[in-house]
Amino acid sequence: MATRFNLASASFVTGAPVEPAAGWVVMAMDDLAQQEIEHSAVLKLEQGEFLSVCLKMFRTKHVAWLPGTQTAVLVGDNGECCAIDAAGVEHDEYVTTSSRNPRNTGHIRAATRIGDEVIAVGMQRQVYRRTASGRWVDMMQGIAQNKGEPVAGFECVLALSENEIYAAGWRGELWLFDGQAWQAIDSPTNRILTALCLGPTGDVVGCGQRGVLIRGRGHRWRVIDDAPIPDDLWAIAASGDKIFMSSLLRMYAWTGQGVELLDLDALGASTFGALIPGNGVIWSMGQKDFLAFDGQQWRRLA
Repeated sequence: MATRFNLASASFVTGAPVEPAAGWVVMAMDDLAQQEIEHSAVLKLEQGEFLSVCLKMFRTKHVAWLPGTQTAVLVGDNGECCAIDAAGVEHDEYVTTSSRNPRNTGHIRAATRIGDEVIAVGMQRQVYRRTASGRWVDMMQGIAQNKGEPVAGFECVLALSENEIYAAGWRGELWLFDGQAWQAIDSPTNRILTALCLGPTGDVVGCGQRGVLIRGRGHRWRVIDDAPIPDDLWAIAASGDKIFMSSLLRMYAWTGQGVELLDLDALGASTFGALIPGNGVIWSMGQKDFLAFDGQQWRRLA
């Protein structure tokens, strides 16, 4: 029988909604984090209860829920992964069999889902793909190895289709995968880009360092100058005509008419940093705050 998890002893990291108020949650146990022990406490949120599933000894960057196989895939920053199937069986995986890998090249920084596949990106422009059959393959066609350049890396990835996948990151770099190979895109900014989402008008919107916001699609992009944001932005997600952006301490919304700082004091929320869309909801996670947006309003889940 699953046991209830003590939320007071841990901090929220990431997750994946399966339903508006149910899904997978990853937390960091505060005592282990203070000792700098890499780990992920994996939980399931069901009927308002947080139930312990397992403890993995790697730091999870992303949880992908694959609806076709009813599988949750945890992607770790050093390339370790764990797939938990519908029966609750854990399958440990690694993102590559190549000698060049996250352990010697740099951390995985983000991942996303397309169908029942997972795409993970990281430092030095690493890209890996988990196929629907559960096999990880390298996906760096068109990306030359970074030799003699300053440090480079992808901080985020957005997959709109097999033929339109975007990655972005350090010094504002933007890349597009067209189904065959990656191509570099002229970027309108040199600030680090940390997150991408599909906006309500069909443009891709990105955010990042010192509040930068960009929008575009394909090879045409521009900076959004609607309002200055003083924070580094770490997450972005769209719902209806709104786009939400989070720093570590604040959440903002943009409707195309300008950027506003959201007042979430009534929910007692003071920590942010992750915005996770899926299955008709957006989850917001900060170290000690877990909120959900149902398309109308934000409410606290924990």
